[in-house]
Amino acid sequence: YMATAQADANALSSPPHLMPDPVATNTSNGVTVTWQAARTCRKPITGYTVTGQPGNLSQTLPATATSATFSNLQLGTTYTFTVIAQNPDGQDSQATNSAIPGACTAATLTAAPASPQTSGTAIQLSATAATCANPRYQFWMLPPGGVWTDVQPYSTSPTYSWSTTGLAYGTYSFGVWVQDSSSPGANSDSAGRFDARFGIDYKLTAPPCTSTTTSVTPASVAMRGTAVTVTANTSGCANPQYEFWLLSPSGVWSLAQPYSANASFRWSTAGSPAGAYRFSVWARDAASAGTGGTSPNTYDSFNAFPYTLTAGCPSMTASASPASSATVGTQVTLTASASGCPNPRYEIWLLPPGGTWQLLQPYVPGGTFAWNTAGRLGGSYRLSIWARDASSSASYDAFSAFQYDLTTTTCTAMSATSSPSGSAGVNSMVTVTGAATGCPNPQYEFWLLPPGGTWALAQGYSSSAMFTWNTAGKAVGSYRFSVWARDASSAASYDAFSAFQYSLSVIPCTGMSATATPSPASAGTIVKVTGTATCPNPQYEFWLLPPGGTWRLAQGYSSNASFTWDTTGGPAGSWRFSVWARDGSSSASYDSFSAFPFTVT
Repeated sequence: YMATAQADANALSSPPHLMPDPVATNTSNGVTVTWQAARTCRKPITGYTVTGQPGNLSQTLPATATSATFSNLQLGTTYTFTVIAQNPDGQDSQATNSAIPGACTAATLTAAPASPQTSGTAIQLSATAATCANPRYQFWMLPPGGVWTDVQPYSTSPTYSWSTTGLAYGTYSFGVWVQDSSSPGANSDSAGRFDARFGIDYKLTAPPCTSTTTSVTPASVAMRGTAVTVTANTSGCANPQYEFWLLSPSGVWSLAQPYSANASFRWSTAGSPAGAYRFSVWARDAASAGTGGTSPNTYDSFNAFPYTLTAGCPSMTASASPASSATVGTQVTLTASASGCPNPRYEIWLLPPGGTWQLLQPYVPGGTFAWNTAGRLGGSYRLSIWARDASSSASYDAFSAFQYDLTTTTCTAMSATSSPSGSAGVNSMVTVTGAATGCPNPQYEFWLLPPGGTWALAQGYSSSAMFTWNTAGKAVGSYRFSVWARDASSAASYDAFSAFQYSLSVIPCTGMSATATPSPASAGTIVKVTGTATCPNPQYEFWLLPPGGTWRLAQGYSSNASFTWDTTGGPAGSWRFSVWARDGSSSASYDSFSAFPFTVT
């Protein structure tokens, strides 16, 4: 049975069988046709024939051939080819694709710099074409979420310069079409014709944040319970986001505030232990995945800094005005400022030259203190200003100490004058005036030596340069004044002095006149009697003698030079006035007098 079957099979016809889809590939001036070797059961392949149109092209090839090249064809013409395999039992054929001699067969496209890049980078796309002598290039772009756009029509330029300034972030697709100048386009789609094309994707990213800075209030150190504000700023990115991390004294990082557009973080330190902390503030653009770190904890840039929480005022500063030195007597303003504590209190201590520490001011909330240096010795003092928070039980949380010099200035010269000058009558008011030079803050003291007596302090040191001496009741004779002067900064008894003699004497009134108005007068008239005496301090006394009567005192001694007489009830007749005068320094009954008659009608 098997032999019979074999014989029957051998009797059957066995023509060749070509594999499908021979390929026609254009070259710069022709077409090359390639195919796979035909198959046959018994009879071997005897050869191949390749035909082409237009132009009745034909080539006969041996059984070993798998390609045929047709050269010098009409450029830009579309050719089709048929491959025929032959053996003694028959033949088989397959048609190729169409091909255009001179058309570009392949394209490439590259970008420099390579993807990805930040928006704003200048990108150059470069294309190449294969097998075509005169390639032309067309560039297409598909933006994110957009449509394909012809960004550079066909031209001989193989490059396209892409400006990305202001473009949205995302993935862009680019395509390049190539077509030989002689080719009508070997391929086509709804957008046009081309010989070959190639595409790439390019990613634009947001510009990263390139530099991050931070500021913190209060700066560097704060007391527990103080609200601390950290503020960040970054550059180089359009939409910065900030994330805040905090490292505790135990060495554990924690996320204090995740990424957001908020550039500030407010840290409530209530309940936080005192110690050394560390902040790390991260920044990245809202469209950036981060250029550093490990996902999901990434950043474009960061800034880190230490921060200390204390249990009291961690630091303080103090200053003086005038700075460093002043003359004794100057009021010095001391100013203190503690940081890092919400309710600072200040205490001020003073160490004088050769002395021991003295408390100038116990703890108070104000940071300003006026130090009155009047009466202090000149020399180098040391001031120590203590600070502590109101909640602190320590002697001090922080302090600032510094040296301060008090200097003295002496009065170099002194003069004194009197008014009246040189002498005056007893009961006069004498003004003594001192004038010191060479010292900014002169003080004056006045001494008086009476006749036959001892020196007595008339007016102690003060800034008044004048002393008014009331001579009433003083003895006649020669007195001596000594006016002392010293600067307020001086501890000496005096820096300079001026002494002079002054005479008190009795100066009698040497002349006297008196008048009455009206004169004569009828009974009931008011009469004014006026005396005039010649002496420094005249005193007047008025006497009246009625008709047939005796003298009586009408007005005792006073500085009033007038007496007003009411004649009502007095008898008519001849009256007599006597007006006495004496100087205030005189002890006589009178120095001179003037008497005259007066008639009442």
